[in-house]
Amino acid sequence: MQLSSANFWMSSNGGWKAPTVIAPSFTDVKLSAFGVMPDESMREAQLAADDFNTAFEQACELQRLVEMKGVKFKMGFANGSSAETGTIKIKHNLFEEVDDLNRHDAGDALDEYDAANAGVAEALAALKAQDRLAFKLNPLPAYGKDEQLIPSSMYCRKLENALVEVRFTLTHWGIRAGAKDGTSAKDVYNADIVDMMVLVPPPPPIASPKKRKVSNLHPSSPTKKHVIKK
Repeated sequence: MQLSSANFWMSSNGGWKAPTVIAPSFTDVKLSAFGVMPDESMREAQLAADDFNTAFEQACELQRLVEMKGVKFKMGFANGSSAETGTIKIKHNLFEEVDDLNRHDAGDALDEYDAANAGVAEALAALKAQDRLAFKLNPLPAYGKDEQLIPSSMYCRKLENALVEVRFTLTHWGIRAGAKDGTSAKDVYNADIVDMMVLVPPPPPIASPKKRKVSNLHPSSPTKKHVIKK
C-alpha cells in the first residue's frame, strides 16, 4: 500500500511540539499513517493495486469477524466501503513502559533519536537525566530498499507517499454504551506495526520555480535600453 500524505503523522515527533490534552508528554506520542490505493504514476502501481484490493477486503473481513452485534460505528483500522477510496490506518507506539525484561537497553535509542523541535529536545533531555528510566524509546521499525533501518530524522522523506509492505498486529476493543439501539457503542481497532519495508521510494518532490528579479521597466522600453547602453 502507499502511505498517504493526508494525515501523515509518521515524522519522528508525530507532530508533537508541546504538551496537549491527547499527548501530555512526549512519551504519549503515537506515530500513525493511512495506507491507500497506490498512485497510478508509480511503475509498480498495477501489481500493488491488486495487493491493496486483497488487503483491504481481508481487513474488512477481520473487522466483521470480531465486531459486536448491532454496532454500526467502527474506528481505527479499515475505513471506507471500497479499496478505491478506503484507507488502512497503522500505528506505532514510540514509547513503552520499562520493566525487568527491557530495562537493560531502555536508554540505548535516546542519544541518536531526532530532536525535531525544542519541545522534543527538552523531553529527550529530561528522559536522559532520569536515574531510573520509566519509558523506553522504540524507533519506528521501518526499513528502506537497502534493508537498513531508516533514521528517525528521515521518516518523512523516506516514508511519506512511499509504497510499503507492512506487518502488524491487530487489537480490538468492543466499547458498549448505555443506549439500547447501539448508537453510542463502537468497535475500536488498533493496527500496531511489527515492521515495515519500503518497496518503492516516494516520488521526487516537484521543484519550485526559481525566483527571478523582475524589472520595473518592460524589456522593450526605450528608457531601459538607454540605461543598458550607458
